[in-house]
Amino acid sequence: MSQDAELTLIMGQRGCGKTTVAKALVKSERRVIAFDTMGEFAQMRGWKVAHDRKAVAQAMVKAGRGGFKIAYVPPAGQEIDALHFLSEIIWRYQEAAAEQITLLVDEADLGIPKHNLPANRGGVKQLILRGRHRGVNMIACTQRPALISSSYISNSAHIYGFMVASTGDIDQLVRTFGRQHKAAIEGLQKFQFLYRADGQICTGHTMKSGALKVNSVRT
Repeated sequence: MSQDAELTLIMGQRGCGKTTVAKALVKSERRVIAFDTMGEFAQMRGWKVAHDRKAVAQAMVKAGRGGFKIAYVPPAGQEIDALHFLSEIIWRYQEAAAEQITLLVDEADLGIPKHNLPANRGGVKQLILRGRHRGVNMIACTQRPALISSSYISNSAHIYGFMVASTGDIDQLVRTFGRQHKAAIEGLQKFQFLYRADGQICTGHTMKSGALKVNSVRT
């Protein structure tokens, strides 16, 4: 693999454009697994649907060196356990892999919460901290920025911030993008976002076509 993989975070309330960004980011990726808590990716054409981790592993092996897009719909209420075991499968799979893989986690505050996970549920933490060395990209989507792991936020190379409603979530976006951007955060409209990468912050919006438009750099 030519370069380290990266973490991406997409934050915003329901219906603001998060899934549009996520779909745009994985559209051209060859190997993607969606931790599909809401079943959105399971409804998309070309995605293999799995309802347990054994089916995920079988689909990965069956694809061989080819590409795959797998939507894993975990049992409701078991997101932490399900994401842990899925993360372990990906970690082992990538040990000898020559190509990167992308793990997309929907409703990430359920599987990558702010509170500490039990020591025997450290699979996703391993991907966050060390996955880049095995070519594991991660994309996390959350409606509740205040409830997602601070470790994930601080290790994210790309961050999209859409409109949020609660004071705690607004405060988290302000901490993430900087207090100088508070007015811009509070003024975000539907489908508009702030984007942070490489120390720079831009504005942008999603388009009806499913594409993203990133505007000029904010100072």
